[in-house]
Amino acid sequence: MIFGNLAYILFRLPFGASPASGLFSLLSDFIVDMAQVLAEDPLWIPSTLSSPMAKALLTPIYKEGQFAIALPLLVTITAKHTSFDLFIDDMIICVLDDINLIDRATNAIPLILDAIFRPIFKEKIDRKPILNEAKTNAEGRFEETKTILGWLVDTRNLRVHLPEKKTNQWLHEITEMIVKAKGGGRIQSKKLESLLGKLNHAAIIINEGQFFLNRLRYRLKMMNLNWTQHGHLHDTEIKDLQLWLIMLSHLKEGSTGRSFNHILRTIPQVICISDACEWGLGGYFIIGKWAFGWRFELPEDLRGFFTINFLEFLAAFWTLKTPAELKNDTRFLSVTDSKNAMFWLGKNKHNPILFPLHDILSRECGKLNMKTNCSSEKIHLSGIKNLVSDSFSRDTHIPASLLIQQLREHATTKGMMPLNF
Repeated sequence: MIFGNLAYILFRLPFGASPASGLFSLLSDFIVDMAQVLAEDPLWIPSTLSSPMAKALLTPIYKEGQFAIALPLLVTITAKHTSFDLFIDDMIICVLDDINLIDRATNAIPLILDAIFRPIFKEKIDRKPILNEAKTNAEGRFEETKTILGWLVDTRNLRVHLPEKKTNQWLHEITEMIVKAKGGGRIQSKKLESLLGKLNHAAIIINEGQFFLNRLRYRLKMMNLNWTQHGHLHDTEIKDLQLWLIMLSHLKEGSTGRSFNHILRTIPQVICISDACEWGLGGYFIIGKWAFGWRFELPEDLRGFFTINFLEFLAAFWTLKTPAELKNDTRFLSVTDSKNAMFWLGKNKHNPILFPLHDILSRECGKLNMKTNCSSEKIHLSGIKNLVSDSFSRDTHIPASLLIQQLREHATTKGMMPLNF
């Protein structure tokens, strides 16, 4: 800044300046990468080479109670004892609870910072430490429950929550919008867009929330076209917001939260396989050595009324519904030979005006996952391999026990039948 003949030059980049985030990341990424290498280097001994700034990081904080059980991952990863990660200027360290590993994780970044920001020449001006001691003490301690990038992560219970203060603010905004909409008032498009951004953030963790954003996104699209005509929320959109009140309350700090087992790609515990044809639906789910099947023959006046893809979607949902209601907090594998149905189980992108049945069923999928605290992996199976479910949906004229017996004996299906059906 220049005032007359006086110039004021900043020697530190203000974080709020437009180029700041990118420039911060360039340096922060380098620091974190160096810290990862240093922490894994067996030649480094923290007790003999460390930074005084590490003293600001006090002893770890532990919770009490039992440890939650993590399901095995569906994908193979290279596990690390210590992991350093970064988002712009937020350095995130995860480390196993071992005294030697914690000592290395505590000292790595302060030592790297000391090396980078050391005085190069004989400086006459005293520098402040690059790490603020009070801030480092408050935010940098190792804890089993930690707020990371706006999420409260509980590593003992393997759950993620939205912080209480943030959740209360979002609940207040939603309630205000519902009250205004019920009173017949128009909703400002900027407020709806801002709220959608927050709800989309929550839907990263509670994936079934995606089912309850479709109508609201469609409303925002119409608002931007003509706010005067489309500025009022429909009753179904108000119900979506009311459902979000419930979901955010579950996600709130101190409530149920969301399990790591349903956020990560973990190995499913129950397999659900389904199929549909022009005149029927069928499917079965497998738990251990047991399988439980179902089938439904469409009444004659409804045959040809629905598309096959919709019937496949309905069959996949119904096959998942019963075991989800019986076994809460379970991870499922949904198998179908319809790629459309497979995608619809995870995301609702239907226009609620043009495809009301698809939208209703998608919303039921979302409600089911939310109510039972379950989640599912989806996979496509070619139709020529989906023989058991295909038979259930088509061969409705054969008594159930006889059909199962014939499937056990037939050369193409006997290898697909669980021990107890």
